[in-house]
Amino acid sequence: MKAQLSLHCPVCSGDFTVEGIVRLPSELKVVCPGCSTELEVNTAATEIPAPVESGEGCPKCGAPRRESLEACPRCGLVFQKWQGLCEPFSQAAALAREWEEIRELPLDDARHFSFLEECFKGALLDDAARAYLSLGKEKGIDVSQKIRQLEILAQMNVTPRERVVSGRRKTIVLICALVFFLLITWFIWSISPGDLLGG
Repeated sequence: MKAQLSLHCPVCSGDFTVEGIVRLPSELKVVCPGCSTELEVNTAATEIPAPVESGEGCPKCGAPRRESLEACPRCGLVFQKWQGLCEPFSQAAALAREWEEIRELPLDDARHFSFLEECFKGALLDDAARAYLSLGKEKGIDVSQKIRQLEILAQMNVTPRERVVSGRRKTIVLICALVFFLLITWFIWSISPGDLLGG
């Protein structure tokens, strides 16, 4: 006989349900999906769960996915909000075309680096990560270096263009200040005492 067991977590005050239940004459330890607290349930007279999995893992961390849960108990991903199933670069046709051109090239090819820069400028690093992970699975190649590069780019606060512009501005300001300083110095050294006294 299959039923479901409704439980209440005393730590986070969350209610959750365990499905696919069989009767066992012992205590059961259940992990709360809300706070990951391990709860002990007296199952001597209670129905206890057999794990019911949907056949696919969490798209983010790969943990087994139970049908009744709305979020992954390991990483907390809300399954309905997951957008990882959409094609990479579905909102950027130019990058999608470029990806199709470079995906067959070796990963150390210069076009991959310029592609990552374009993804960075377009705020599409998550699409690039999905594309490279998919390529790695498809071809059986190690893409960890590209993923690391994407992680580093994601941690940066400014785009490469902004850095170049601000670098140019600093250089122009320094050159102008130096020219101004040299003109003032030349002017001071070119004045004789007679010029100051008016004679």
